[in-house]
Amino acid sequence: MEHSLLGQLPREIRDQVYRETLFDANGLLFQPRTDEFGSLIQRVRPGRSLIITWLAHRSLWKKLQNRRCYRREHNQLKYTCKQLYYETQNLCVKYNVLFFINCEGKTALRTCLDVLLRCDHLRSIVIQCSAETFRSSYSKSEFSALIAYCNSHIQTVATLYIPYWSQTAKSFVLIGLHFLAEFRGLAAFEQAQQCLYGNSQTLAYISSEQHGRMPRNLRCHPAEEVFDQDVFMQNLYSTPIFITPSTLKLVRSWFEQGL
Repeated sequence: MEHSLLGQLPREIRDQVYRETLFDANGLLFQPRTDEFGSLIQRVRPGRSLIITWLAHRSLWKKLQNRRCYRREHNQLKYTCKQLYYETQNLCVKYNVLFFINCEGKTALRTCLDVLLRCDHLRSIVIQCSAETFRSSYSKSEFSALIAYCNSHIQTVATLYIPYWSQTAKSFVLIGLHFLAEFRGLAAFEQAQQCLYGNSQTLAYISSEQHGRMPRNLRCHPAEEVFDQDVFMQNLYSTPIFITPSTLKLVRSWFEQGL
């Protein structure tokens, strides 16, 4: 290492090189392992079109590509030499957003909590639980544990994707208003909150009355990562909601910033 051009640079310059090399704008996916802590791998962010994304994820080429990426850890610098290992082993966690999904019989929330117990310096985490496991995970003490962690670690930003809150649903805006009133305590949307309890049994499972008020560093997002205005408007025509530019601005903020 000391004979290489990288090793001859000052540590501050090397840290800048590491940051530019290890940063991934799409975030990194956490892959659990039975023999060690786990690894961080590259992920493919969905595109704008829901139909194109649906077809791409089901094509044979995409499955083979995902399987190949799934085995390759993002940080390959630490396998070069001991010095690079000690200088870069924790930088992926520092510079990137970490995504957690259901894997190897464990829910995304359970996997995330296990990692938080062992690694308390995470900056940004994203939890994407499937619809099948969402109800069982967030009706138990695990969600309360996540809220407690966010309250005690204000430097960590946690993002929760709600699989039942999809932009393809006709009641997408009403459900969003319900969550806004429920999580942030906005009394102005109390009427929408009461109407929505009869529409979806899932809403009660993540009620703030059960788990406590949501901290500001725990953000809730719709099921999809990308806002598709065409799909949203097509499903909205059959709902009694008056669409204005402010409505679209509010919906876009739910995808970009969360609740």
